[in-house]
Amino acid sequence: MAIIRERLLPFTFVGNLFMVPDDPLGRNGPTLDEFLKKPARTQGSSKAQHPSRGFAEHGKQQQGREEEKGSGGIRKTRETERLRRQLLEVFWGQDHKVDFILQREPYCRDINQLSEALLSLNF
Repeated sequence: MAIIRERLLPFTFVGNLFMVPDDPLGRNGPTLDEFLKKPARTQGSSKAQHPSRGFAEHGKQQQGREEEKGSGGIRKTRETERLRRQLLEVFWGQDHKVDFILQREPYCRDINQLSEALLSLNF
């Protein structure tokens, strides 16, 4: 409980729903084992002098993917709440699916794309 009260883990509430944050390195980022693995150091290697280069390059790739998604970053809480209300007007009684799509697509602001994603769900 102290972890949540002191906000040691980042999270948000959308309405009364608890939403966990996205992975900062993205869906295609390194696994935990790869992330925690220390690179082998060899003398004279340029990678040994710049061990964070791989993550910097990965960050640039991730930024490029985010720019492809359009619009400048993750939606704000108010915008997510507005989209949730709009989607529930059409997909009433499907709260779980709407919440799932909004969490799965944190960059999407287009109600039509979100609706299409909802229609393609099979659960």
